[in-house]
Amino acid sequence: MMHRNLGFGLAAAIVMGTTGLSSPAFAIENGLYYGGRSFYIRIASQGDRVCYQGMSPRGITIASMELLKEQNNSRTYLIHNFHNLGVGETQKEPRQIRFGEVDQNNNVFLGNVYNLVETKESLETSPEMNQCLNSEQPFFWQNLSPRGRR
Repeated sequence: MMHRNLGFGLAAAIVMGTTGLSSPAFAIENGLYYGGRSFYIRIASQGDRVCYQGMSPRGITIASMELLKEQNNSRTYLIHNFHNLGVGETQKEPRQIRFGEVDQNNNVFLGNVYNLVETKESLETSPEMNQCLNSEQPFFWQNLSPRGRR
């Protein structure tokens, strides 16, 4: 598994209270997306539950996502408890997502584009990702490397 080779320290798990919103079936393809340099995003879903896993030299974050906007067959998701950041589908390519700040119109803007590099079937699911997928509450877990704690 990719994140085991990154050598991160202390882990913290926080399960947040529910917002009362549910998300419909997920349209963005499950899998691993590459954003350049050492930045990866994994998207996983189980039924209506959608989870995000961000991996970088600074650490790993796993969080549930909430549907904010669905318009013209494009969706924007907010990552729970993660600094107003979200994931949105790009209009150009169905195997791309945009990760970045969510604006007042619930669009992801000024974000980096990530390209799908592996599909769900080829990925091992971590215990934390399974916890996110099986939880009915908003979920947030983060494991920062010493570099990411600065």
